[in-house]
Amino acid sequence: MAVQDIEKKLALNALTIVTEIGKPTLFITGTVNVNWPEIQSRLLKGQTAFDRPDVVTQVFRCRLTKFIENLKAGKYFGKKKLDYILYCIEYQWRGLPHFHMAVKLQDVQTDTEAESVAFIDEFIKAEMPKRENFPNMTDGEFNSYLNLVKKQMKHDC
Repeated sequence: MAVQDIEKKLALNALTIVTEIGKPTLFITGTVNVNWPEIQSRLLKGQTAFDRPDVVTQVFRCRLTKFIENLKAGKYFGKKKLDYILYCIEYQWRGLPHFHMAVKLQDVQTDTEAESVAFIDEFIKAEMPKRENFPNMTDGEFNSYLNLVKKQMKHDC
């Protein structure tokens, strides 16, 4: 069977799932961070992650697998269980893998705009960490965390 035929069949299967069970609650994307310690610890002196696509893809796969396990276990989004997960893995022009994932959570009402906004506001935040929210961290740990957030999540335009 040709690759195009397999892709078409998978797409039709996904559409059937959505038609039968309902539209997804979430659309999640994720990509590799070349600074993940699991990648950096396997590089030889002078190498970058781009020199070791084997390491990058192995670490990505492990992290994606763990993320999916956590979703299924209800670790995120208020311990909600799943109706389905559909995802595909692609490679960016730089060669880094990333995923696109559609997730349908059980018992989440997002039929109206107000319900969708309420769900998003409850679980999805975009704010800089505040010191008072991390009482168990030392000042050094918090500053390291804050710097990591600034480096990875804040885009200077």
